[in-house]
Amino acid sequence: MKYLTMLLALVATVALSAPLNAQTSSPDVAPVNQLIRQQEMLQQDVALKLAQIKSTADLERHLRAAGSSSPLAPLSAAGKRRFLASLKFNETGLTSFGYGDLQAELTASQIYQVMSLFGAQHTVSMMRNIRTQDAVDEQIMRPLGGPPGPVCPSQPCDYESYECAKKATCSYNINTICMRNC
Repeated sequence: MKYLTMLLALVATVALSAPLNAQTSSPDVAPVNQLIRQQEMLQQDVALKLAQIKSTADLERHLRAAGSSSPLAPLSAAGKRRFLASLKFNETGLTSFGYGDLQAELTASQIYQVMSLFGAQHTVSMMRNIRTQDAVDEQIMRPLGGPPGPVCPSQPCDYESYECAKKATCSYNINTICMRNC
């Protein structure tokens, strides 16, 4: 976990400094932006593969073991029940989830901690109307790849306002995110 944190910090530093360096040394920043997007996709893939919860069985184990120390604990009982009911998994992990209760009850940092359980922390910046209370919350809501939305226009993406209806098929559903491993 220590190495993953160091890798993510290094990639973030490079990603944040690359556009500045590219703008001063070259008028064409498209290749640099593409590299940043690729790095962000790699980070997302690593997070999904290392996720603590990749199935309903993993979720049940987490809930039993973590109890009140779980990042899910600040949710109301009804909000937690609805959020957990919205989770969909396949053999590779989380494929979609509803975030309505997360946005209504938690801050960006709290939502980030919840989504980190599933390796989906990168989706927080895609969510709408998320409460920010401090600089960390604001950083979470500012994705590395630029403005909110998919960072992979020519590849499979995560889509806001869609859910995983069946394998490789996202269907419209407000306040949900269909993940690219659907």
